[in-house]
Amino acid sequence: MKKLLLSALFSALLSGLPGCSSTPEPPTQSTPPLLEEFQVLSAQILESGGLAVIGTARSKSLDIALNKATTDGRIKLADLLELKIKALPEKVAEETRQAIVADHIQSLVAKELNHEIIDDVVTAYALMELDPQILSEK
Repeated sequence: MKKLLLSALFSALLSGLPGCSSTPEPPTQSTPPLLEEFQVLSAQILESGGLAVIGTARSKSLDIALNKATTDGRIKLADLLELKIKALPEKVAEETRQAIVADHIQSLVAKELNHEIIDDVVTAYALMELDPQILSEK
């Protein structure tokens, strides 16, 4: 009798579970407003013939996040510049690479630098720009 009662109870519980379960809606990935603003600025620079990238970083510390975002931006800008230089003839490419890296990339500061804090985590954005005149000079 106990087995029958336990089986009936177990069956009732199992049959009720599928109706109770619901699949949660997947979280929507929205672009943070500050990042969208930086993307618009970057697109404007690219359309005018310059090179621009957005460096990003996250940290609990504001100073660290801002420094890491600037460094990330320099790295991304150097990578983008490297792609542009590879399209040049070899001798010109090497001279251009050395001149631009020595004169500009290492001392480059962010054109725009901003941050947002969500749940005690700082997300920093650095808009890095290389003026199109620098490329035409080399």
